[in-house]
Amino acid sequence: MADAAAWLKTKVYTTNKKELQKNNLFVDMASEDSLKEFVSKYGIFLQVDINRYKKELMEALAKAYPNPDKDGNEEHWQFILLV
Repeated sequence: MADAAAWLKTKVYTTNKKELQKNNLFVDMASEDSLKEFVSKYGIFLQVDINRYKKELMEALAKAYPNPDKDGNEEHWQFILLV
C-alpha cells in the first residue's frame, strides 16, 4: 500500500465507533485469500499444542535415556529428564 495513513483515514477512521472501524478494516483487508497469502509468505505454520509437545519430548527423552530404576515411576523419570 503506497500511503497507508491516507487509506486508513478514508476507509477506517471515517467513524469514531471502534466496532465499525474494526469492521471497515477487516472487510477490506482481511479476506481469506489475503490471510492465506500472508501465512504462506511469512512461513507461519500451525504448531503442536505445547502440552502435547512437552509429552512427546518427555517420551523421546525417556526412550533415549531409559530409567535405570526398573521399579521407578516412568512419568517422574520423564519429568526429571525434561528439567
